[in-house]
Amino acid sequence: MTTTVQPEQLHGRWVISPDDKAGLARFGEHAFHFSPWGDAIHSFMGPQGMQRIALLWRLEGSELVTVEPGTGRTEKSLIAQPAGGALQIGAEPNATFYVRDSDTEPFDQASRAYAFGAAALRHGLTQVQQGVPFEPFLLTLQAGQLELARFHYPTPEAAEEAARQKADELPKNAVMCAWVYDGFLTSTEDQQRTAAILALVSERGELNARVFAQRYRYRPAGEPIGAMAVTGQRKGWLK
Repeated sequence: MTTTVQPEQLHGRWVISPDDKAGLARFGEHAFHFSPWGDAIHSFMGPQGMQRIALLWRLEGSELVTVEPGTGRTEKSLIAQPAGGALQIGAEPNATFYVRDSDTEPFDQASRAYAFGAAALRHGLTQVQQGVPFEPFLLTLQAGQLELARFHYPTPEAAEEAARQKADELPKNAVMCAWVYDGFLTSTEDQQRTAAILALVSERGELNARVFAQRYRYRPAGEPIGAMAVTGQRKGWLK
């Protein structure tokens, strides 16, 4: 017997069940991280190590709908919870089964940071799409909720310094923050510059922060180009 899945039941990390031999044979080891704010990370092992695909997700009745922001590719799959708390994605006989991932040793330790980074970039693209001058902001994950604070200063350096000071004052239940700003990425192949939203994502207790980036077009304004990427590391803002 299966039951209908509610959005809050899906939140968090799910890894393919070790008992799902057919699923493992078809897809190999992989996991999903479904965030409460609609971003998801599909993690799997590739030739270069851990690979990740950023998605948007929602539930429509008994279907899980996922969208790749960079391509618009949309997939709909039956989703249900069999007895015992597992998660079923897809219809029998080709369904894949998942179990809650370990909190201490998950399949992809960084999946939450990637989901948060995707949300930060998405908020930045939304601002670009409004056609107004970009105002950098600090996005915080605090007590399970996203909070956004904008910084209107004469220079980018002054805005970043003010945001850093605010990050220093955040309470301990603020587990992640992202400094989001507008900039450019330069191609290593042809040295061409492309507009991009960048997000410096810091995790509480991690020394280094990841710099996420999403390239975009000016016309139509804020249309993403390709997938988000990690372009480097800087010193983290949350101790």
